[in-house]
Amino acid sequence: MTTDDGAQVLVEIQGYSVREDTKEVRRAVTVTARFQASDPKYRWLNFVIGAGEGEIVESDTDKSDLDHWWLQIYAVVNETAKAGPAIT
Repeated sequence: MTTDDGAQVLVEIQGYSVREDTKEVRRAVTVTARFQASDPKYRWLNFVIGAGEGEIVESDTDKSDLDHWWLQIYAVVNETAKAGPAIT
């Protein structure tokens, strides 16, 4: 992804989706996310594991192969650690 200030961050998402019991084709999504950033301003993301949830709505026409995704990804925080990582 590209941040608002132009930095590039690689996002790796893995997970699964389960078909919802709805008339239209919708799938509930559960994911984990990892990030890679070389820009010093965003290097802290290299040490974040994300957990996410969302939904996919599949295209309902043969004319469009675009599905619509919504994801919310949250940083998993180690609350037992005495301090954050020493990033140099």
